[in-house]
Amino acid sequence: LATQARWTSSGDYPTIPDANRMPRNYRELTNESIAILALEGIDEATKERLVREVMRVDNISWPEATLKVQEMDAINDSKAWVMHLPHMMGVFLGVVGAIVSIPMTFHKPTAVWFNANYAKHDLPDGGLEGIETIFEVGGWSWGWMEPVMGTLSFALLGLQFARANMQNMKIKPYTEFVESWRANRLAKMYPQYEREIVRAFSKTDSWILPRDIQHQKK
Repeated sequence: LATQARWTSSGDYPTIPDANRMPRNYRELTNESIAILALEGIDEATKERLVREVMRVDNISWPEATLKVQEMDAINDSKAWVMHLPHMMGVFLGVVGAIVSIPMTFHKPTAVWFNANYAKHDLPDGGLEGIETIFEVGGWSWGWMEPVMGTLSFALLGLQFARANMQNMKIKPYTEFVESWRANRLAKMYPQYEREIVRAFSKTDSWILPRDIQHQKK
């Protein structure tokens, strides 16, 4: 990958035969190239490396080994929805919170309704009739929105700081812990194959859809 290109022609540009020899799929790459890409965490490279490991151990063809890896992929994805449920909840709450915060702060009817039912904040001088622009609405609603959004922002900042220090101490946060657990589970189910090759495949595998389905949808 890092070596300088050597063209068969005497010029500085590749020829058509050079282009025809270019790998167009991961299965056309050399073992060395696959190993380097797999160490970089490229998912298709870790899959191809596992396919070749299955070929070596089981002494079977590439298509047969691919079917075996698809079986391992399906097992690796079993109960994945439970493991990434916290992430899905985080996405949902984050999107909902981001959308709701705008009308809660700048939309007069929403701010008035929330204040009447929950915040119980003092009305602005001159009454609600004196509020005409979204900036005036925001200036009034900020009295109860600032503590909420400020506290949530600081809480997220504190959690992010804690996560960074956990990683500095080599303590795995939730995502890394689940990825390692899933990788170890798959490696134990297939002990005949090189453990780290199986674990690398599991860690780079999608939590949402099997790899083949992902590429069909692209």
